[in-house]
Amino acid sequence: MNKNYLLKPKKMSITKEVSIILPGEKTWKTVELRLAHNTKEALVCELKRKIHLEHGHLPVHQRLTIEGNVDSFEIPPKVKCTLRVKRDPKHTLTIFGYNLEEHRFAVDLEDTILDLKFLLSLIISEKPEHIQISCNDDALSNTITLEKAGIFQRKTPLLASYVVLNHALLQYWPWQHPPHNTQID
Repeated sequence: MNKNYLLKPKKMSITKEVSIILPGEKTWKTVELRLAHNTKEALVCELKRKIHLEHGHLPVHQRLTIEGNVDSFEIPPKVKCTLRVKRDPKHTLTIFGYNLEEHRFAVDLEDTILDLKFLLSLIISEKPEHIQISCNDDALSNTITLEKAGIFQRKTPLLASYVVLNHALLQYWPWQHPPHNTQID
């Protein structure tokens, strides 16, 4: 008997330990994170979400400093979290997606590209680590501030786009291929 089955992708996750110190605390504590992929961006985004859920600090107010090697599994990286005391969102920034959808944000000049990704993620329901923001075909670094990126000094209108990564492909090890229809006897 022949049947066609669509194989479901395996969700891969990595468990990572991180030592963290939060504002107002004097001791380091170890937290365990489950990451979809082992990148610095995934680690930072997951930590920001965890700090927000457990301590109520919004991701756009958090500044994380990472010491150590994120790729190492033997020695957990150390992360120091500080909070922005003042955020003054008095500038308006428009982001256009590839489908010409338009999103407007009230931003502070000291907001980073990662802060902007967190704001955008609330609207498009996608994780910030799966968003890429570019300006004039140049991908912008997560750590650069909007002021240093020169976004508001441009004479031409800003065209910043986002790309949602294909996370179906992120669930596989590099040597695996995404599933396809397979005939099973």
